[in-house]
Amino acid sequence: MKLSFIATVGLVMASALYSSPAEAQKLTKYITNCGGNRALFHIDKLTYTPDGHASGRNYRASLQGSLSRALGNQNVATVTLKRTGRPDAHVLKKDVTEFCSALKFYGFNNCPKSTGINNLSGVRRIPEKMQSLKNATLVTRVRTRGGQLILCLEEKF
Repeated sequence: MKLSFIATVGLVMASALYSSPAEAQKLTKYITNCGGNRALFHIDKLTYTPDGHASGRNYRASLQGSLSRALGNQNVATVTLKRTGRPDAHVLKKDVTEFCSALKFYGFNNCPKSTGINNLSGVRRIPEKMQSLKNATLVTRVRTRGGQLILCLEEKF
């Protein structure tokens, strides 16, 4: 009896380890959804046309996602720029801004506020200074005032 209980507990723990709710989803060649299914805003599709990642160029941005609950105005985005690919990986810059302002960096002038499917579109221009950031990752995490994850995006440069 004791052995089967231990085996059952071991199986439950192993399945919890391998079925992580925060599984990353590759959205484009450069952008990953790091929020997984924990986030309140689930991204179904993100596209930039033309395909590419050059600074100083305009890209049409399109995003489709669904919001599981209505958001208030007290949402905070933490934008962190980290140097990666080196043993001394460190934070280069960290800013705190409002959710909709953070989305503007990705080219979206409208902001998801209502539940259900949201379609966002706009034009993105990657700033010239971003091109010099080789081996850097821009991480944008948006949380409610209470700390619940709304959105997480990682972009490789």
